[in-house]
Amino acid sequence: MISRYIALGLLSILFFFGCTTIVDNKEEVKESIPEEKESIIDQLIEKYINSPEILIDKIIQITPEGDLSNNEILCRLYIKIGNYSNAEKMLIPLTNLYNNPELLKLLVIIKMATKSEYMSILKKIENIDPDNIFALNRIAEENLKSGDLDSAEIYLKRVLKIDNKDSKAHILLGDLGLKRVEKLNLKTKKVLSEKEERVVTGFYKASLNSYLLAGEVEDGDYYSKLAGVYKKLGDNLNAIKALTKAIKLDSGNSWNYYDRGKLYYYSKSQELALEDFVKAYSIDPDHFFTNVFLGRIYYQENKFKESLFHYNTALKINPNYTPAYKDISVMNYALGRKELSLDYLICLYKSKSDFDPMLPIFLVNSLIEGGRGADANKILENLVKFEKNSKMKEVYSYLLNPKAAGDSAINDALTMDDLYIKSRLSFYIACSLEREGIKSLSSILFEEVKESGVDFESKLAINKIGVSNE
Repeated sequence: MISRYIALGLLSILFFFGCTTIVDNKEEVKESIPEEKESIIDQLIEKYINSPEILIDKIIQITPEGDLSNNEILCRLYIKIGNYSNAEKMLIPLTNLYNNPELLKLLVIIKMATKSEYMSILKKIENIDPDNIFALNRIAEENLKSGDLDSAEIYLKRVLKIDNKDSKAHILLGDLGLKRVEKLNLKTKKVLSEKEERVVTGFYKASLNSYLLAGEVEDGDYYSKLAGVYKKLGDNLNAIKALTKAIKLDSGNSWNYYDRGKLYYYSKSQELALEDFVKAYSIDPDHFFTNVFLGRIYYQENKFKESLFHYNTALKINPNYTPAYKDISVMNYALGRKELSLDYLICLYKSKSDFDPMLPIFLVNSLIEGGRGADANKILENLVKFEKNSKMKEVYSYLLNPKAAGDSAINDALTMDDLYIKSRLSFYIACSLEREGIKSLSSILFEEVKESGVDFESKLAINKIGVSNE
């Protein structure tokens, strides 16, 4: 699975800090090249700038053995093509390496790429040049990773004193705000106190302000984080805009499509949501939540085959994801696979994770239809015993013993003021009437439930109507 936030690639770091492009750094590089060779190097760069491997070979060919004057430019080229071993070989022989911040910067980039220790090198750069923004930002970033947030803030403030428009420092200050929220350890709390809410909101606002001060950034990860902050502050419109920019810069990140799709989904833009979830799935078919949302949308659109495919994919990744069980049970019931429907329904009921008041009645109805009337009656007896709502108690009593309860229970259920509950209950009353052989009234009720489109009972009615028409 693709990681929710992709870190800056080493190549982009090179571009960011001005260490990669040969043309941009030509003057800097030429300082270490004897004057008589400058024109030859210039010609080679102009000719092969877009073919770094060839340019490397050409420079090596014109460089006498033991001559180190071209080592820096060769190091930069090796970094550009990802050959960090040869890049380091070009740096190490340089006698001025540990006195030159620019050369040490290249060594840091190599150590980062090879996952070697480089903090001591950054400290060396800081000692040589206390105002070196590259080193200060990188030290701050390492402090953020290690959780030393106060030290990170000190370094970032130093950077902004040197250059208050430094984009990297502003982004890291934005990250700092998010880290401070993490450090509060409030993730597991369902409801925050007023004080906690104020503190968290303050950190998010500080992060947003810092991110925005970074200006126009060519980095998809930056816009993903910006979108996350907008979302935390309830600004979904700007969150969508930020994710759209993230997608333009990093179209291969499934999380960006998923996050934008989720925002569209909850803002009732289901068509746009579906497009994003489909795109996210095409990038990463094993993305758990993408499959969940595709299952949910296709379920809502009555595309049961597609919905079951994605829900089943999600359950292969996490078999204990009970929120999918009800939809799967409903679809299997609607498709006539009532035994499989009942299996999922029993698992959901036992998990006690779904508080839908109609779930026990759906289970009772399924048990009766599955020939397990005794099990259904046990559940109904408990429902009758503990139900406090008088009208619901009558409905349970009717389902437990229709003849004893009489028609008044049906009339009470069908004349409820709550149209939502009334429509849902109508399905189960229709099933009971059907079992009693009162087909004409049950058929009318099934049609009414189907047309109402209310909750999952309208989907269950599809099966009933289909069977009665066969």
